[in-house]
Amino acid sequence: MIVDFHTHIFPEKIAVKTIEKLEKIANVNACSDGRESSLIRSMKQAGVDVSVILPVVTSPQQFHSINQFAAQLNETYKGKDVRLLSFGGIHPDTEDYKKDLREIKNPRLAMQAHPENTEPGYHLFVITVEDPEGFLPYMEGKGMECNRHYPVPCHLQKAYKELGYQEGDCPNAEYLASHCVTLPLFPEMREEEVAMVIEACNSYQA
Repeated sequence: MIVDFHTHIFPEKIAVKTIEKLEKIANVNACSDGRESSLIRSMKQAGVDVSVILPVVTSPQQFHSINQFAAQLNETYKGKDVRLLSFGGIHPDTEDYKKDLREIKNPRLAMQAHPENTEPGYHLFVITVEDPEGFLPYMEGKGMECNRHYPVPCHLQKAYKELGYQEGDCPNAEYLASHCVTLPLFPEMREEEVAMVIEACNSYQA
């Protein structure tokens, strides 16, 4: 199975205009028009089985519409041979999101630090775990799938081998790559499910 783990599409009525705006901002030509049908076509051409969509919520007003779009995609492509799978997203100004963050109090788990002058998009919900090899099967046993999104830091990936970096050159990146875990986050997630994840995190004993 071939999975493309970082793709973006937009609702049909705004896809073309959104891509045109992004092209102007980035000063590059997009390889797609941002439509769902275009992504499916390119997947078939490249032999990709699953595309994981990572939405970015750039304002609180987009929170519900983006997650509704993601939920509809997940339902539409469930069980299909060529599949789209969308993560959800939140925005720092979304009501009460910081309350949920503060509820994870286990000293063995740490939230990602963000400077005061930044506002994270939270298209992924990442924590740092002292013992990820123990934490992951623990959460799986609770019926909650967590992931290691980026287990190999950029400077050690094969694509950058010619740059000559060695293990130990970027200790902070290497530590985070080996200790970061992504908690469940998806558009259909209910409040009681959020509470279950928080309870499991706080109950974990390394």
